[in-house]
Amino acid sequence: MKTLVGKIFLLIMPFVLLIPSAEKQLAQETNNIIEKRAFLEAQLGEIEILSTGSSHGNAINPVFFSRRGFTLNNPAQDLYYDGQLVEIYLGRMPKLKLVIVPISYFAFEYQLDRSEARSLGAYYHKFWGIPPQHFDNYLDLRYYSNLALYGWKGYLDSLWGNFRDPNRTEMDASGFRHTGMQEVHESIEELEGGKYSVKMQEAGMRPEAITENLVVLKRLIESCQAKGVDVVLLTTPTYHTYYDHLDKERVKQWQELIQSVVKEYDIRYMNYLRDERFSSRDFFSRDHLNPVGAEKFTRILEEEVVQPVLG
Repeated sequence: MKTLVGKIFLLIMPFVLLIPSAEKQLAQETNNIIEKRAFLEAQLGEIEILSTGSSHGNAINPVFFSRRGFTLNNPAQDLYYDGQLVEIYLGRMPKLKLVIVPISYFAFEYQLDRSEARSLGAYYHKFWGIPPQHFDNYLDLRYYSNLALYGWKGYLDSLWGNFRDPNRTEMDASGFRHTGMQEVHESIEELEGGKYSVKMQEAGMRPEAITENLVVLKRLIESCQAKGVDVVLLTTPTYHTYYDHLDKERVKQWQELIQSVVKEYDIRYMNYLRDERFSSRDFFSRDHLNPVGAEKFTRILEEEVVQPVLG
């Protein structure tokens, strides 16, 4: 037994000794969160329009607004992190006049740190100082360790100069992330794919999350209004192979919840979910606009949201 323990000790010791070096090496690497924070903080004094959201929020490309804009959307981001990010920067943006908050089909029933994407919460904690929404996530080692976050492969890639965070995509100074230029096409595969996308989202939806999500959304709105900043809620365009499969009862509840918030705070809600101005050429996936579609959508928002609200 002692011999076995000794062999195991000798086997793992090199890895243990490498941990401090790996942590230091990986701390020098960058990712989309670090880039987005740097882009944002370099222009805090000029931004007038700020948008948030999950990957659906990348339907907004702020470069096509008439005023300086920035999108704080991130993949899998939920309403809790929307609110936390706005709270961090609200008092540091003297020209901010409008916050746009995308509300997707899953928004009220989804929480990042209760989902399969929960590891992304570590990025917000490490690089923005945002605590997880639920205390038990503090037990996740990724909240404290770069090595746990990126893995040994990430460390080795970093040593060879080939490091790339798997969640990283090309990004503009406006926070807009560049997706593929591909388009969706009518096919049996696309119809089935749309059904699968909805089912995957619904698998991560929990009715018990609604109460907490309403609280964080209302807190976001109240914080903005206290600073004289307008808030607009909106739902981004999707293709019929996505929205045709949405659960009608959930859609009804989702819209009722939005209308209750709109009425309580006297704000606007714009629903572009089934907007017929968008065709298959505007989407790189059934519920995500490609860059051409994002430009088109942002120009629509300029006319239908920005100008009416800000003049």
